[in-house]
Amino acid sequence: MSTLRFEKNGNAGFITLTDPPDNKIGSAFNKEFREALHEVAVSDVRALVIRSEGENFCNGADVLEFAKLEPKIFRTLVNEVHSSFRLLESLRIPTIASVQGLQFFGGVPIGNLRSKILVVQSA
Repeated sequence: MSTLRFEKNGNAGFITLTDPPDNKIGSAFNKEFREALHEVAVSDVRALVIRSEGENFCNGADVLEFAKLEPKIFRTLVNEVHSSFRLLESLRIPTIASVQGLQFFGGVPIGNLRSKILVVQSA
């Protein structure tokens, strides 16, 4: 099952987290997020919006998945997730996080590393 979707509409790009209700960050999310960010980087997108399906933006790390990992694999995955956040931060275009509901722990960098954060009841 896909955890996110990347779409373009003209010169606007949209990354939508598609695993409600929690939109958690795990290994599958990280792989898809990194691929989407690479697509954005090589495209003609001039602005990026990150949003989510469901009532919560992102409830952070998938701790159930992380708890099953060997320590070395866990550390590697955490480093890869941080690398993805740095890739997001390095994009040379304006980015907007459209945040609704809850945003915890691992979801905070997604929302906070943006040029603008839109937080409204109907985001």
